[in-house]
Amino acid sequence: MNEGILTEVDGRPALRFTRRLPHPVERVWRAVSAEEELAEWFVVPMDLRHQGQRFQLMEQPGTVLRYDPPRVLEWEWGDDRFSFHLEAEGGVTVLTFVHVFGDRSRGADLGSGWHVHLESLEAHLSGVPVPDADPARLLALNDSYAERFGLDPEVGRLQLAQHDGSDGDPSTG
Repeated sequence: MNEGILTEVDGRPALRFTRRLPHPVERVWRAVSAEEELAEWFVVPMDLRHQGQRFQLMEQPGTVLRYDPPRVLEWEWGDDRFSFHLEAEGGVTVLTFVHVFGDRSRGADLGSGWHVHLESLEAHLSGVPVPDADPARLLALNDSYAERFGLDPEVGRLQLAQHDGSDGDPSTG
């Protein structure tokens, strides 16, 4: 199942995605932890090297909460918490990604964004070109996640429009 689920962690909304990747744990670890690999598919490349490390990205402070190669990478950035958990299982790596955030109404647009980023990770790991963001697809995913999560799709549409500069209408993207 590639779709994310909306859940709670420590009383806060959280998105959880699980992907089965046909690559060794060590290879997936490099893709989710090495700055040069993150630059190929992730939101923003980071140089995370040890637990307790502090960093600053896009004017927001962050801290590495857990760094346990090649199994767990967890960090806080701003008010949000993120983690990658990797497990070898029958010749594949099971990756679980969790994003804990503050405003439940943002679940659909955050879900659509992570859905696309994790697809980009899969492309990167497979050695195929990482596709460019498709605003119309993000909006369709936003609307699908909003329906599944019982959220107002307009909240996500407005966030996505601010991000890509469109008016939220996929026909004018």
